[in-house]
Amino acid sequence: MSAMQRERKKNQRYFEIQDSCLERREVMTSSMGNTFAILPGQIAAAGEASVVRVNLTKELFTMPKGKATLGVAVAASQGSTVQPEIAGVTDGTNRQIGQSNMAGMQRSEVASAVTTKVAQPTLLNVRLGRRQASSPVNISVKDKAGTNGDYLTGFYLPGDADGDLKVTKKDIDAIKGIIGAKVGETKYNFNADSNRDGQISKADLRLAQQNNGVAVKVLPMITARLDPASDTGADDRITDQRQVKFEGVATPGSTVTFSEVDGKTGSATSTSDASGNYVVNVNLADGNNLFRVVAKDAFGQEITGVLSPVTWRADPPAATTTTTSTTTTTTGSSGA
Repeated sequence: MSAMQRERKKNQRYFEIQDSCLERREVMTSSMGNTFAILPGQIAAAGEASVVRVNLTKELFTMPKGKATLGVAVAASQGSTVQPEIAGVTDGTNRQIGQSNMAGMQRSEVASAVTTKVAQPTLLNVRLGRRQASSPVNISVKDKAGTNGDYLTGFYLPGDADGDLKVTKKDIDAIKGIIGAKVGETKYNFNADSNRDGQISKADLRLAQQNNGVAVKVLPMITARLDPASDTGADDRITDQRQVKFEGVATPGSTVTFSEVDGKTGSATSTSDASGNYVVNVNLADGNNLFRVVAKDAFGQEITGVLSPVTWRADPPAATTTTTSTTTTTTGSSGA
């Protein structure tokens, strides 16, 4: 490899996104940073383009100025050899809203703690006016080599330095305080790197300032917890109750469906409230019950995963009680 090739490879740094099952995402939510959605896609035929369609809604996106900048990237799914790239992005009026050729966007850094796939990000200038209830976004994806295969599309919020899916003065001040920091240095913060070019610069600060007040309620995960009251006896997911309750958190307004993978019982559906909380009651058949959970949100994201089994038994193991024996010693005094 020549010196020029080595330098070119050094400069081709990439932002990464990850494909993960439901339980994996639940474990990793604390390190998803400012990534708010991950959608799968497929280039079905060699040479053809694939389109990822999402929808910005008033309920899920807060844009005080009626506009915002979002980040998006595409990468091959696990086991796929496709080399996806964004060919174009349009809104509902067919207006091009991507900035794939902006300065700094040709270099991106491998720095996300939750990622396994490389991708090159594009910034999107999106709008959601006061009188608009929603605004569609269409992302055209093609393969660099003209082949076919599966890929992932990841979305993030530029300027959200602390990963709480909103941009505030706190984020702006945090970015100001680390301008000049580069990847590998202690001060470098991947979430503060709005354009993902491997260094914190005034360009990142400007993006944060432009996004000040923007907030996103879309979540790249769903949690599903068995209610302790449904787990009779020992804490082991073995119960004598024919109906058990699950509760969790998803993107607000999501439709959450539980279905037993072998069809032993009927499916059950719930809708998450404005805070993202949901509750669903499911019936159990004899023995092991393995539930698949599918959550669909208004943004266009669908998350699916299989939970650890819940077992119905007429005689579940009893809870173990530990008894602690305490001995008290009293010291008295005697007088003559």
